[in-house]
Amino acid sequence: MRPGRSGRVGRVDDLASTVVAALTIGVALLAWTPFVEDRDGLMLQVAGVLAVVGLSGWGLRALGTPWIVVPCGQLAALLVWATGRWVPESALGGWVPTVESVTALVDEVRAGVTAAQQYSAPVAADVTELAVLLTLAAAACALLVDLFACTWRVVPLAGLPLLLVYTVPAGLIGAAVPWWVFALSAVGFLFLIARDHARRVRQWGHAARTSERTRPGLAAPVIGVLTVSAALLAPSVVPVVAGGLPSGVVGGGGGNTVEISNPMIDLRRDLNRGQDLDLVRFTTDDPDPSYLRLAVLDEYDGDAWRPVERQIPSEQRVAGALPRPSGLARSVETRERQMSITTSPSFDSVWLPLPYPAAAASIDGDWRYDRATLDVVSAQEDQTTRALQYTARSLEVDYDPVAMDDAAAPRRAVTDRYLQLPDDLPDVVAAYAEEAVGDAESHWQQAVRLQNWFQDPQRFTYSLERAPASAEGEDLEQFLRPGPDGRVGYCEQFAASMALMARTLGIPSRVAVGFLRPESTGERSWTYSAHDMHAWPEIFLEGHGWVRFEPTPTSHTSAVPAYTRSADSPAPDVPEPQPSAAPSQPTAPTAAPDVPQASDVPDPTGTTSNDSGAGWIGWTALLVLVLAGAASTPRVLRRARASRRWREAGDEDRRRAEAAWAEVRDLAVDTGQPWYAGESPRVTGRRLAARLHDPEADPRACPHPDGAAGAAAAAAAIGRIVHAVERARYSPAPVDGSGLTGDVDRVRVALLAEAGPRRARRAVWLPRSLWRAEVRTADLDGEDEGVEDDDRLERTGANA
Repeated sequence: MRPGRSGRVGRVDDLASTVVAALTIGVALLAWTPFVEDRDGLMLQVAGVLAVVGLSGWGLRALGTPWIVVPCGQLAALLVWATGRWVPESALGGWVPTVESVTALVDEVRAGVTAAQQYSAPVAADVTELAVLLTLAAAACALLVDLFACTWRVVPLAGLPLLLVYTVPAGLIGAAVPWWVFALSAVGFLFLIARDHARRVRQWGHAARTSERTRPGLAAPVIGVLTVSAALLAPSVVPVVAGGLPSGVVGGGGGNTVEISNPMIDLRRDLNRGQDLDLVRFTTDDPDPSYLRLAVLDEYDGDAWRPVERQIPSEQRVAGALPRPSGLARSVETRERQMSITTSPSFDSVWLPLPYPAAAASIDGDWRYDRATLDVVSAQEDQTTRALQYTARSLEVDYDPVAMDDAAAPRRAVTDRYLQLPDDLPDVVAAYAEEAVGDAESHWQQAVRLQNWFQDPQRFTYSLERAPASAEGEDLEQFLRPGPDGRVGYCEQFAASMALMARTLGIPSRVAVGFLRPESTGERSWTYSAHDMHAWPEIFLEGHGWVRFEPTPTSHTSAVPAYTRSADSPAPDVPEPQPSAAPSQPTAPTAAPDVPQASDVPDPTGTTSNDSGAGWIGWTALLVLVLAGAASTPRVLRRARASRRWREAGDEDRRRAEAAWAEVRDLAVDTGQPWYAGESPRVTGRRLAARLHDPEADPRACPHPDGAAGAAAAAAAIGRIVHAVERARYSPAPVDGSGLTGDVDRVRVALLAEAGPRRARRAVWLPRSLWRAEVRTADLDGEDEGVEDDDRLERTGANA
């Protein structure tokens, strides 16, 4: 075979493997589409990085570039592509990277990390920072697959980045990988293994092409096909829980689950019972505390408001700083308030009372926060709010009515989730919503008018006794329609109705449940009781996040939020609050804890802060450890094989001779030396000795670290090993094998020195003897058809 034609065949073969590798990782990356709404846009960018990684890698390999340089060239090509794609204004000619463009790219990555922490999946299309982060992560995975499968030709290692691709969506958002994505990428992976297997079989020569020798080599593809088939068929025969966790359940530690009770039912029960128990005591530096939130109800199914199904991983355990509220811009002014909270032994809930928005909390036990709502729930069985003591830091937001009136349209990720309505929603809900808002145009104005429509004392009345049984179906119609039994209710009806009416107007909304107004029990100390349980709606305004409104009449709540009282929509007159339906039971005085200082709750810049990127650093560190482990695995396995040989040989001279010869054989294969099955140990030993030491050559050209003397010692060591093998096989009296380990070490040093730095590194870190046949069958006259050009040239050059 002529070298030119062989080179062309090699390049075409490498291009085919490159395309298959790119398609395999591209199909696997479809598992990441649940992270974003703009799935087509994400996959288009992924296709771009796959093309850059694949073509640059193939081109560099076709030019004969050293393997260590290929990934560096691919990284450079990716940098140029990313610069032109995302930060062309900071580059030379829009493509050539500069210090400014690299800094801008780093800022894009940081913004992507922040977006990943701030927004829940799927993230809206206009939040482009997350797409940048996902695309660069996809580029890293594609680079690893190409490196393992095409540059290093260690195809099995390519399964590691593929596995990482699958685990990311499952670990972060609980998204399952579609079966067809797994199946197609598995087929691609098996095809890569099959191509690599065929290439290695071709290297063994004509003798290996017979059916008897080829049949055992099919074991790897057959095993792969059977394994993938079993992985796809197992779920159909093994009982599993389908569809994720049920609504209202959060994953707990150690695989346990904790059922979350419905806060609206608890609210109705606590407001209607006669006994008014103290539930939460706290101290604070806030001179006028009010709302304390328990939970968010963000899904209305036509029967009731409920918490949406959620899965909260252990990484979201409450241990200091909490993420910034979704949608609240950094430009909005806030001030911090400190709280120290003690719950009563009679307060039994899996929802943790916290002010909204909470900036940080410190509590014992496994309590976890939901990124989308920032409510905190118990993730441990039998762990409730009974007799707890904890501290919190909250943000008091300075809302500007003018800025909220100019708020931009909400992102699609928000509208898709918080505008959902059942098909059987009574028509009166939308009709009365239109009546209430009149000609108001902005969402802010419409929300204020909705609030004031409910607050009109000529229209609605607050009453626990005459209220409908619920805020759904016919009860909802009864509450909204005027009449003898209409427009009378308590906070559940007011909050639920306003949230539904807001959604009919296209305003994202949800219902919050918690405590309304505490009673002062001393200097800076306050108490919430069971009759302070309350519900209110929250409206989303872009740049301001979730804003609290108060449709429940002021006869019960005392006042509406100050920021909702504007000249355009003045709030109704505020009458004196009426006494509670039942008198509070006297409680024994308790010593209030001291007001917490700023040091009581970890600072947001600490290591527990999600905004600081600690989670990103942790994932990066884990990825580095995985890659380091993957890179070290071949070297560790090779050393383990050598240790096992000597350990199994023990002190028996015959077995030590065979172990030494097996080590020489592996060292020859690792360093690219030819090894023929038809040669006797003596012939092979002479050939290797001649490669390591030529007495007639210039001693100054000897590559051995100890010069010509070291090479001569290695050649002599090979002779002793051959003599030991021959005596072990053909003589009743084997030679003493105690010195063979030292002889093998001398041969190892000489073979690595003769191979040159590049091939020596590959022999140490990617030893061929682990995955290729230990013995190469070939024609001893010198012809070795089927061997690749690089092996042929290495052999020719070494013999020259």
